[in-house]
This record gives sequence, structure tokens and C-alpha cells, in this order.
Amino acid sequence: MKTKPRRIAAILQRQPQLATLIARNSQHQNLLTQAREALPPDLATHCTNATLNSSILYLQVDSPVWGARLRYHTPGLLSRLRAQYPGLASIRIRPRVTTPARASCTNRHRFQPHPSPHAAKHLEQVAGTISDEKLCHALRRLARTLSEKA
Repeated sequence: MKTKPRRIAAILQRQPQLATLIARNSQHQNLLTQAREALPPDLATHCTNATLNSSILYLQVDSPVWGARLRYHTPGLLSRLRAQYPGLASIRIRPRVTTPARASCTNRHRFQPHPSPHAAKHLEQVAGTISDEKLCHALRRLARTLSEKA
């Protein structure tokens, strides 16, 4: 006998721990929606997360620049959101700085100099204009090494 397919949300809600997480996520999404509706559209799109911890609303934005702009709107946002959340005392802005994904070891390329006769000639010319003997000698040695590898 075939069973009727069940919605994944119904299955997950039967688990107490998952049901708590789903409810908390739903609360955060509602809070984020309400915060976005109270902000100018260009700023609202940069709000990525909202959490309420005791009497503090934490708003996450996608860059520090948008965090600075959002700080100017916090007094008006606070007064609008207090209608739904009477115990709300303050709003804190948390910019989320994203970093590029770390490159794998196979994709990392070390700097490999490409010796050329032109570079060797240029270093030899520069060495001729330097009065410091140690530096002049080092530049000539580098020029010689480059000309040998070219």
C-alpha cells in the first residue's frame, strides 16, 4: 500500500529541537520583514538578518558602509518597531564583512619572476648610478643572475 507523500516541514516539526529552530527562524524572518518595511528601499535590501535578544534588536547588514547609513535611521525604526515589540529598548547594528573564499592549495600560485634581458640591462644601468658599493654590487649580481636565466 502506497503512503501519501508528506510535507518535509510537517516531518521536521515533529522533532522538538527542530521545531524550536523552525519557530525561531520564522520569528527572525518576521522581524526582518518588519524592519525592512520601516526602512527606505535602498537600505532595506542591505539588511540581511534580525534577531531580538531580550530588549535589544540586532540588525545585520552586508557591509560597514550600510551599517553607518542604517545608524541614522535607528531612532525612527525603534519607534516604529516598539508598536509590535513594547519591550524593545535599543537597536544595535552588526555589519557582516564577507571575505573571499579561501583558495585551495592547488590554486595558489607563487610569484615566479620572468627573467628577461631587458630587466637585466635595466638593473645594470641603475647599478651604475648608485654610490653605495654594497647596493651597487647586489644590483649587478642580480642583473647577472637574470641575464643567465633569460
